[in-house]
Amino acid sequence: MITMHDAALNIIKSGKGSFGSKLAELHAVSSGLKAWLAVNVSNGIETCRRMCGGHGFTQSSNLGHIFAETVGANTFEGTFDVLVQQHARYLLKVLVSLPYKNDEANESNSTSFLTRAKQYLDPSLRCKAQKSEDFGDFKLLLEAFEARAARIVVRLAKQMQATNNDGNACMVLMSRASTAHAELMLLEAFVNGVETVPVGASKTAVSNLCALFGAWLVVNSLGDFREDNYLSSAQGDAVRQQILRLLPVIRKNAVLLTDAWDFTDFELNSTIGRYDGDIYRALVKRAADEPLNKTQVAESYEKYLKPLIQSDL
Repeated sequence: MITMHDAALNIIKSGKGSFGSKLAELHAVSSGLKAWLAVNVSNGIETCRRMCGGHGFTQSSNLGHIFAETVGANTFEGTFDVLVQQHARYLLKVLVSLPYKNDEANESNSTSFLTRAKQYLDPSLRCKAQKSEDFGDFKLLLEAFEARAARIVVRLAKQMQATNNDGNACMVLMSRASTAHAELMLLEAFVNGVETVPVGASKTAVSNLCALFGAWLVVNSLGDFREDNYLSSAQGDAVRQQILRLLPVIRKNAVLLTDAWDFTDFELNSTIGRYDGDIYRALVKRAADEPLNKTQVAESYEKYLKPLIQSDL
């Protein structure tokens, strides 16, 4: 996104090139990513809260506050149903305009996978994975996500044509097309980021995390990948096994990977999300600092409840 934004600014400053097409791409991509991220980030925070049990439910965990601040993104600046339509319609425009563009010009943007749509529409095309570890191959994963996105966009184009461009009738496919493209872009960005990390323990750790992310996305939308038998039932089981294989490996680095974001204790303001990990003393201290706990018996008891209990009522 930053690269696309900077490219658009450079076009404006130079006075050359087609700013309109770059702006359209920037708008569509940001719409699709915002729709996907708003849902998954808020769901992710809630998942974290539940995994923390009772501690996650406490106010001192700050997870409730973080969720409340984040969940609004599902509404402001466009709701999911509005944003995916804008994103999907852009993908359709690109698909229709492909015969009039040269491949070199289209290879530089986020929709370059559509230039290979004919290849991905081949009904005999199959995923090449033979075992669970093969789903750690980034090239294989990206090809699977490109094939999925291309096929859904083409299906959407056919449905739009059949319904005389009735967006409401095609809303389900629009959502699927937007989601497929958004997840392709996210995985591609992750893979590109991993490739910039120098060889070593850090690269191995983030590579495993990237592989887990890709496998998790596949499992979440396994129906899309199973359509046309691009993934077989056996491969669907293999990708689940890949997740189970990676989880204990990544768990060893989970704290370090989390700390890599460099969130400060001030930002998190949480008794259970502390840099020093000393959560139980923090929980006791926060409870002791609570005004209601400053006395053994709350002042309200002496003032209101005790007289009522001892009265003749």
